[in-house]
Amino acid sequence: MLQTGLTFGVASAIPQTTSGTAAQSSPNLEKYVQPLPIPEVRDPDGKRRGADTYEIPITEFTQNLHPDLPDTTLWGFDGVYPGPLIEARRNQRMMVRFDNSQLPTDHLFEVDERIGGTTAENHPGYDKAVPVPEVRTVTHFHGLKIAPENDGQSDMWTSPSGVVGPRFTNEWQELPMRQSD
Repeated sequence: MLQTGLTFGVASAIPQTTSGTAAQSSPNLEKYVQPLPIPEVRDPDGKRRGADTYEIPITEFTQNLHPDLPDTTLWGFDGVYPGPLIEARRNQRMMVRFDNSQLPTDHLFEVDERIGGTTAENHPGYDKAVPVPEVRTVTHFHGLKIAPENDGQSDMWTSPSGVVGPRFTNEWQELPMRQSD
């Protein structure tokens, strides 16, 4: 499955409730009470320059991850966890566009600006008059041979309101699928 497919997982799993500074211990949960979720294969949405295209929304949704826990707020691909499976064939290129416009513009947690990448000063070439949005996404592919401009690096992000990172170049990520066996 890994040789022929590409899975898109959850962008981030965010618990619905948080406490400010107190460390929380993990609840004692019964293991293996739910079947392992198997991602569904996602069909292409169309064609672009001869390649199958996938327009994948990144959304916020809630899902129950264990029967003894309340629903959890997640940010993920196609509104499901785990995200969909895209089957690919070697040397048959595809194009993927991730749309995060449905995400909130305010993060669920307080953003710690002491962490690199959270302020305009952390991004050479970025307009320092424009604040770095709290919510921004970029998708990076592991294990594929892809040109750097198509392989989501940390400063190639987009925000739900359309603000882009300093090295964002492509709305569509082109995946040539040329990795070896």
